[in-house]
Amino acid sequence: LIRMLAGEEPLTAGAQTIGHKVEIDYFAQDQYKVLDPEVRILDDLTRLVPRSSDSELRGLLGCFLFSGDDVYKPIGVLSGGERNRYALARVLVKPSNFLLLDEPTNHLDMRAKDVLLNALLGFTGTVAFVSHDRYFIDKLATKVFAIGGGEVVAYLGNYEDYLWQAGRAEGPGERTPGEAVSESLKAALRFSEDEQARRNGAAPK
Repeated sequence: LIRMLAGEEPLTAGAQTIGHKVEIDYFAQDQYKVLDPEVRILDDLTRLVPRSSDSELRGLLGCFLFSGDDVYKPIGVLSGGERNRYALARVLVKPSNFLLLDEPTNHLDMRAKDVLLNALLGFTGTVAFVSHDRYFIDKLATKVFAIGGGEVVAYLGNYEDYLWQAGRAEGPGERTPGEAVSESLKAALRFSEDEQARRNGAAPK
């Protein structure tokens, strides 16, 4: 689905309409493969955003744990985690307002994950991502989309909220897939109403 939204794969059905002034950038699992191994990190970033000063680019690279002479390393000598960090920095430096991220925490240690989280939490646009990293989802997500059986159900909150809502929706007994999706959707709507009531200072239903 992420690849379809990014235009990397054709749609299997339906149509896609991009909103006015939406600028999409996409981070693939193998994003590092498009990097030129012979080019130095700082030179590559300068070529990508030529209007930025060296100090600005060094500051960005520093946020992604590249400091001192690290910025002069050829991309080809970087480890898997370093390449992923740099590939993410390249995505975030571009002037986009809708990020599509496919497993962005692959090859990242906890420190690098926190760096990425801080950068994304400060991002003012929309982030849609696929991840198996529950820590990352819990810290970043504000809505979870559960996809299965040809249906999509939206749950407000992070991964823990999703588990609670989905568990409350299923309840005891067996249901057909269609019935389960319907109950899950009702639970998501109830959660939305309760949250809105809380924000408005009213007692939840």
